[in-house]
Amino acid sequence: MYRIGDDRRSSYLREDIERLLRLKAPGRKPERIAAASLTWGQPVLDTQLSGIAKGDLFYRRQSASTLADTAHLEAVAALLWDCDAAVFDAPAPEATAPWMQLCRSLQTASFADRAIALTALGRSALIETDPAATAVALLRLVVAGLLGTAPRRQPIHQQFASVWSLAAPAAKQVRAALVLSADHELNVSTFTARCIASAGADLGACVLGGLSAVSGTAHGGQSAEVDAWLDRMATGATLDAHNFAPGFRHALYPAGDPRAAKLLSLLTPSPAAAQLLARAVSLSWPPPNIDLALVLLCRQLGLPRGSAFALFAAGRTIGWLAHALEQRRDGRLIRPRARYLR
Repeated sequence: MYRIGDDRRSSYLREDIERLLRLKAPGRKPERIAAASLTWGQPVLDTQLSGIAKGDLFYRRQSASTLADTAHLEAVAALLWDCDAAVFDAPAPEATAPWMQLCRSLQTASFADRAIALTALGRSALIETDPAATAVALLRLVVAGLLGTAPRRQPIHQQFASVWSLAAPAAKQVRAALVLSADHELNVSTFTARCIASAGADLGACVLGGLSAVSGTAHGGQSAEVDAWLDRMATGATLDAHNFAPGFRHALYPAGDPRAAKLLSLLTPSPAAAQLLARAVSLSWPPPNIDLALVLLCRQLGLPRGSAFALFAAGRTIGWLAHALEQRRDGRLIRPRARYLR
């Protein structure tokens, strides 16, 4: 429920009302209950990796917001993968001539396309013996693909800082953004990665599936919608009291996305951005989500367009690998049924 201006009326999102009706519908058949679970419904599988409790996000019972204060992404990876952090001491995969040639040819490609192409190329040279070591190699491949560089052993946030020429304070903000993006329960890209893992595919295939899913405009690609909205606001467009913009509200956080709150607390938004946020509050819009927070961070740091997606995808690669490993241990094929309409 969201208040409309200063009057006594309330506005409800249609999708929220429909979801409530589905949950409350009496005498529903089991197949209807299962179908409702596919869209912001009831939990459908168990995980020890991440979860939402009392409005906060936890990685193996540790608050993601607290980890964002000091933890490196590598430490969070070791936590989620349940392995020794020493696995990151291994050298990075060598950048082959085909890798560097593909890097040059993809200089103008989107972050998503570059990451998918270069990860697919690098994956072909990986031999999976130790799962944790393979996960490290894949993470480095994804980051190198996003940045258009050779894979490196350097901590992930420092790789971003180096390529984007960021000072130490900005590098800390990037580190926090990566940690806050690492995992988020059973989101679309993570579910995709788990399905692929359940079919017996290798970890590289799981990562490629995650990258493909996260590029969608309803997922990691939402940051592009936020960027476009901020551009419109800069041209003098006004906020609509009845229709809030992309980057606001998250269905799992009625009181506000804790990842966004944490990241925004580390920023100093521009006067224009601060005014927009204040105006959104005055209109009783729902709180910002992580998409808006990431875009505001990237704009504050003067980063290339699409950098918010790059940070989100790099961090989320940790979660895809963690869920793929967990799904392997589960050993069951994820194979829901479809209802044939004749």
